[in-house]
Amino acid sequence: MVEFPVGGGFLTPPALAGELCAVLDAGAPGLIAELPGAGVSDSACLDALMRTARRARGWGSWLRLVVRDPVARKVVRLVALDEVMPVHASVTGAVAAAAREAATVAAGGAGEAAGRARS
Repeated sequence: MVEFPVGGGFLTPPALAGELCAVLDAGAPGLIAELPGAGVSDSACLDALMRTARRARGWGSWLRLVVRDPVARKVVRLVALDEVMPVHASVTGAVAAAAREAATVAAGGAGEAAGRARS
């Protein structure tokens, strides 16, 4: 699992998507990306995250998003980003959910793991 802070001017949206995809392409089973509250005001950043999540799913991988700010999480819900990838209020919650999902998949319940509730 790789934690990868994004947004807030850290990377341009194309560079962001490229960096996230490079980590997935290198064999990471999934990513947890933290989006600062300011990052939700950047539609290009949200689009890059959405495209990366879809790409990851196509590769059999996953992307989880951490958005700590409650107002920013509302924006994420408004643009339906939470329908493309799980969104969490903390890194701890994202890691725990990913571990639960991995255990469920390992036990043969892959169908149950899809769309798991967000923490």
